[in-house]
Amino acid sequence: MALSSACAFHSLAYLQAGEDGPSAAGYAALGGAAGMSGSVAAAGSLLATAGASPVTAGAGASATLGAAGTGGDASGAARCDDDGISGEETDVDCGGRACVACAAGKHCLLGTDCASGICTNQVCQPPSCSDLACNGDESDVNCGGSCTPCAVGYACRVGEDCKTGTCVGAVCAVPHCDGPTPDVGCPLLVDNTAYSLRPADAPNSCIDAVGLGVDNGVEMQQYACSAGGNQIFWALSASGGAFALRNALSGKCLQVRANSMSSGALLEQAACSGQSAQQFLPSAGSGGMKLVVRASGLSVDVAGAASTKDGQRVVQSVDDGSLDMRWTALKPASGGLMTLSALAQPGALLRHVATVVRAEASPGPDSHWKIEPGLASAACVSFESSDQPGAYLRHANALLWSDIYDGSPNFSKDATFCFRPPLAGTDPASHALESFNYPGNYVSASDGRVRMLTFVDSAQFRQLATWRVSAKN
Repeated sequence: MALSSACAFHSLAYLQAGEDGPSAAGYAALGGAAGMSGSVAAAGSLLATAGASPVTAGAGASATLGAAGTGGDASGAARCDDDGISGEETDVDCGGRACVACAAGKHCLLGTDCASGICTNQVCQPPSCSDLACNGDESDVNCGGSCTPCAVGYACRVGEDCKTGTCVGAVCAVPHCDGPTPDVGCPLLVDNTAYSLRPADAPNSCIDAVGLGVDNGVEMQQYACSAGGNQIFWALSASGGAFALRNALSGKCLQVRANSMSSGALLEQAACSGQSAQQFLPSAGSGGMKLVVRASGLSVDVAGAASTKDGQRVVQSVDDGSLDMRWTALKPASGGLMTLSALAQPGALLRHVATVVRAEASPGPDSHWKIEPGLASAACVSFESSDQPGAYLRHANALLWSDIYDGSPNFSKDATFCFRPPLAGTDPASHALESFNYPGNYVSASDGRVRMLTFVDSAQFRQLATWRVSAKN
């Protein structure tokens, strides 16, 4: 019986727990009319060799074996190739210590006479998922392979052998899901987690909002990964295992343009609405993760014949298994958080000190913000504090504060800002932030404090009210 090292321990442990061994009558019968001198000792020797004993049930059924072989001569060595039963063979050219283990249905006296390791009523049994032995294509006792997956700590060959989906050092393990590249066996996407999405045929490219755009209708393309906020998407769980994918820079959701059902329709960003054209079903596919649009049933795909060039648009297509519609989701170093740097004050970041919001150098996460759909309007955005979850950037009495959201309509309006083109310069990463409920008033850096100020057409004001929005370092 040939066992892998992974299977051997558990199988032999099982065999040792079985009955004590074959009866003397069984080995005597194997010897035919001539008998078998020292057969019980031979049985003991075989058990010592195998380190185990099989399940057996009587010996009478083997009484015909001696006569069945050519000569039935148990006194000589097993021939293993004479088309008969000789020596210690238990069936034609198999069994015993010298010959190959017997196939299912052949006669046996010991479990080690059988390829499956199971001898019941002196007949070799086929492997099964309930025989308490490690045989067939199992990776451990009654698990792995075509049997049910194995628990943590059991032997495995591949991740599919394990309940966790993770096989490390040939042992089923708990997967590590917190790193940038989660182990096999981790969820494909995790709720409220930021990812960059990379096609399998161009692993250094990412889904990218064209031109760092933050408006509705901005198309998605394939572009060299740069860790920019326009290449990061928050996965947000929906019903039935689907996810919305919200851009970390714009706060808008990935969707199929015009809710099209057609293959080749473009993917764009738009205000998050929860409609099925903005929901994607992840599933494991050969080469990577499939992302299927819930509305159409089509897969997210890079347009073109598996082109790795920058600028290829992202579309939905009939799934043909190609690698440009297989994706890897990687967690970015920024965690999907953004900073706002003041154009008028180099090195100054919009940060909060307790509830007070200032524009100055920041020592850490008090300047990191999560951009979300506006609390008062999904067409605009709100900024949640990363180190004080539940606190949002808001204005009150013409000053900016970081306050815990109280759910009121007034707070929602005060905490909603709309991206506008930069008031100074042409940097596509720069924006003005206009108040949702006080149009014409802009978030402005002023003497270290951050204020809501009414637009003034001056070079100084334009610089004070322009902010570069980028992924945190």
